[in-house]
This record gives sequence, C-alpha cells and structure tokens, in this order.
Amino acid sequence: MKVLLIKVSALGDIIHALPVAAHLKSCPQIREIHWLLEEQFSPLLVNQPLIDKIQLINTKKWRRQGIKTAIKGIISTISRLRREKYDLVLDLQGNSKSGMFTRFSGAPLRYGFDADEVREWPNILATNRHIGLGKTVTHIIDKNLALATSAFPGSPPPLLQGPLQADSHYLNQVEKKLS
Repeated sequence: MKVLLIKVSALGDIIHALPVAAHLKSCPQIREIHWLLEEQFSPLLVNQPLIDKIQLINTKKWRRQGIKTAIKGIISTISRLRREKYDLVLDLQGNSKSGMFTRFSGAPLRYGFDADEVREWPNILATNRHIGLGKTVTHIIDKNLALATSAFPGSPPPLLQGPLQADSHYLNQVEKKLS
C-alpha cells in the first residue's frame, strides 16, 4: 500500500507528525510513505529514513507571483500526486489547503478528522473517512496517531519515535553561522 501523509506546514506540527510516519513504517501492508509539505520545511525531512519520498509545494511563492502562478502550481501538484496512484491519504493538517490536495490526490481512501476536530470545516468535504476522537484525546501526537491507527486496524501499537535526521548541507550552514 502506498500512503501519502499531508502535513504541509508549521515546524512544530511537522515534528509532532513524525510519530505517525514511524508507526506506518511498522505496518507490514505499507510499502511506501510519501509526505506533502511546504518547501521551506523540507530540511526537516530530507534524510528522514521513515519517509520514502517528499512531495513539495511552495504556496507562498504561488501567492506572491499572482493567481496564474498559483493555479499552475496547484494543478502541477495535483497532477504529480495523481501520478503516484496513492492507495490512502492521511490528512493530518485538517484545513482547506490540505483538504484540496487530499481530495484531488486520486486516493480512494482519504482519512481525516471529523467536524469536531478539523481546523477548517471545508476539510470535511475532502475526506471520505472521518475519525472522531472525543474529549479524551487532547495531545496532537495522540490525535495524529489515532487517525493513523484507525486507517490500519490491527497494526502494531504506535511507536513513539520520530528522530530528526540532519542533512550535512544544512549542518554545515549552521556551523558556518555559529563560527
């Protein structure tokens, strides 16, 4: 099974979603894990062994360069995602932007949070499997893992790991700035 994780932005949110990738890597039925995220956050996942492929978007650039560029960028991204023929998408973001890419990914199974959990209500229209968590699940890592385990019932218990792997190029940049 080929899975796309959608958590496009916010540094902390992406880090909080890494345990989902670790959990999915332990599921025997999953052969590939891809992640859609904003280009500016790509250094977080470049050498991440849990992720097989990173799908990048640059919505800030699209907005700065006008509506034509934005439409071209969106269409190009959707075409790229559809060519991958994903079996399942996990929309961990829960907003309108992530919903658009979830809906048009071409995946037959599109998991997301229910109306009480999504950040923006249009996201509900993009997913066809809605997970309600109730009031007992409060931490975002637990919410993300609940979504992942609902998509793969009977999978091994979630592993709370998600190490960051720093790319040597970025490490060198940091070392130069600190010296």
